Formats: sequence, structure tokens, C-alpha cells
Amino acid sequence: MGAAKRLGVIFRREIRIIFSRPIYIFCSVVAPITTFILFASLMNEGVPCELPVAVVDADNTATTRNIARNLDALQQIDITARYANFGEATAAMRRGDIYAIYYFPQGTTKALINNETERKRLLKCIYSLCGSV
Repeated sequence: MGAAKRLGVIFRREIRIIFSRPIYIFCSVVAPITTFILFASLMNEGVPCELPVAVVDADNTATTRNIARNLDALQQIDITARYANFGEATAAMRRGDIYAIYYFPQGTTKALINNETERKRLLKCIYSLCGSV
């Protein structure tokens, strides 16, 4: 028996197994196609751009203002508001004025200068999205 013939036998056996139970058809054919169509339709308009976000700069130093300017230069976001505290920014998010909050805690610049890794991680990770408030 040649390799092509054995491959054909295996292929037919696997097709019979797939069509023997509806869950196999669903998991191997229907679900992947449905998922592809769903995600393709979500990205029909392209990647979201110029989403309104807010900055809460408790540190208020030249470094954090520079970081905020660099964030504003990104195509995906548009810093539309600056708030004095996180509570005001959260209230604006609940009203639907903004979609995210970037928060720079007090001492961010000092922590960056002193190479404190905990503050660096905090700087990268402290932001809030609409679904989380």
C-alpha cells in the first residue's frame, strides 16, 4: 500500500469520525468560522483611534507631563481631560466622557530616577478601563 493510499484511508476515517457526532462538526467547523466572522466584523471599521482618555497626575513633575505628552502623541488615544484625583476621573468615566484613565502616583519621577522597579510596574499598569468601574 502506497503512502498516498494510506493517507487517503486515514483521511476518510477521520472524516467519518468528525461526522459521527455533531459536537465534532461544531468544534472543528462551525465555531472557528463563526469566531472568524465575529472578529472580522468587529474590526470592519479598523482599529479604534482617538479614544478620549484622562490623565490623573498626582506627581505633577516635568517627567510625568512629558510622559503624558508622549501618550497623547499616540494615534489610539486623545487625552481630553486632566483631573486632580482619581475619583473625579472615575466619575467622568461613569458618565461616558472618557474611556480610560492614566494615573501617575505621587513620587513617580523619584521612583524612576532611583530605578525602583515596583514604581515602574505601577506606572505601566495603573490605568482603568470602562468595563472595570
